[in-house]
Amino acid sequence: MVRNAIVYDLMNLITKFGQTQSQRYSEDWMRNKIDQVRSQLILLEFKRIGFTNPQWFQDLNLIQFTPVKESDLDYGICGECPVSKAIIPNNIPLFNSRSHGEDDGIKIISPCGTNQFYYYPLEILKQVPKHHIRNKFYYYWRIGNQIYVNKKLDKLRINLVCQNPEDVNSIQNTIIPSGQLVVGTSYTAIEYQVIYNGNGYNPGQTFTATSGITTYSGNGSVILTNPVLSFDEDTTNYPVTNDMARNIVLEIATKEFGITEQQVTAFKNEYGATNNKPLNKAAQT
Repeated sequence: MVRNAIVYDLMNLITKFGQTQSQRYSEDWMRNKIDQVRSQLILLEFKRIGFTNPQWFQDLNLIQFTPVKESDLDYGICGECPVSKAIIPNNIPLFNSRSHGEDDGIKIISPCGTNQFYYYPLEILKQVPKHHIRNKFYYYWRIGNQIYVNKKLDKLRINLVCQNPEDVNSIQNTIIPSGQLVVGTSYTAIEYQVIYNGNGYNPGQTFTATSGITTYSGNGSVILTNPVLSFDEDTTNYPVTNDMARNIVLEIATKEFGITEQQVTAFKNEYGATNNKPLNKAAQT
């Protein structure tokens, strides 16, 4: 299932019923609306069934984690346990009475797939002594879009029920190691100052790599200022079930355009729907 399949269904539906005059019914508007309705339907379905559907998740692949430095610990991020952190996109928060604070829309797994991290309240974990047996287990906690884990490591695999599925392909916290800078590419310093080509750059400041200099130094790291988006509307899998895709079309068609459920059903029966390309040209006449 790709998002353009749902867009084409909707565009053909409203064309069929003569409601394409308004500029707001552009394909971009459709895609944003599809994402909004998807979030609403996932929340409703999760509330109804009490667990997540695997097809809602997207695999962020291996996300770069960085060790939390001692200066961070001064702000009470953790007590004596080792800590690493990363940034994740916004997700659809999925909690129920059985969650005990765990967001079912987040799965954090070791690169080898043998260990999963589970939510544990920071207020309690801060009190765990360094050599306590609990530190042998795998925990995470979250502050905004920052994910913290109670291990010092480089990468973890994260599966997420994203609010905006495009965010998976534009994560900006992938750290570019020193020695791998590309000439002409803009980089942003994060966490601490970095030194590049003899100049210092504080967090948030940018610089462009020049010929012959691929390394940087300092306590900070760098990320791409303008990450390449790789979400392809025609090929990237859109994280919904087929039933949810049909319900998205129905929800938008009926509530935004006043098309009846019977008209939607008759239209789909006649021309087919939820393909990877526009429906039969006859549907547009």
